[in-house]
Amino acid sequence: MPTEQELCREFGVSRSPLREALKVLEAEGLITIRHGEGMFVSELPEAFARRSDFLTLKEGVTALHVLDVRRILELESVRQAAKAVPPVDVSRLRELLSVMEENKEDVALFREADVDFHLTLGELSGNPVLAQILRELRSVFLDQMARDPLVNEASRDHAAILQAVERGDVDGAQRAMERHLDRMYDFYLADGEDNHEWRDAP
Repeated sequence: MPTEQELCREFGVSRSPLREALKVLEAEGLITIRHGEGMFVSELPEAFARRSDFLTLKEGVTALHVLDVRRILELESVRQAAKAVPPVDVSRLRELLSVMEENKEDVALFREADVDFHLTLGELSGNPVLAQILRELRSVFLDQMARDPLVNEASRDHAAILQAVERGDVDGAQRAMERHLDRMYDFYLADGEDNHEWRDAP
């Protein structure tokens, strides 16, 4: 990071308020201050891990807000996974799809495998920041899956996503993910769920 003197000049503040701000950043685990060496940005996963309130859902958040964010993140993760060279190892995705197929009557096991399928795509994207953000959203995803009983449709959607990623079909993988997320949008819109604030699953 720039020195204190440089930061004071850049932001037009004195050293006293700057140092207070730096102490907060250090306490949050976002920076490391090494006396005699300088200030350094912390590794992102460590910073996220120390911020237990990261991505805490606030009042007024709806199911569609969550889906909007998922669309942004997951369309990119599936595209990156599909275009990886050499092709990614999809064995973990196959295992999770099998768990989903075998546990359609067990909602808890089905949704765990469903969510882990999406998180695995984030890992296969090759972008550790994207993968970490998706992991931070795991509990939110689990809550969302508990509300969506379309297990047969979800299994077919995931199979299509897996096949497209395996053959390196970037556009096909994106279309398959879009169909899957659109199905979830339709599910919530059908009963006006877009007007319901997000709440913990029962």
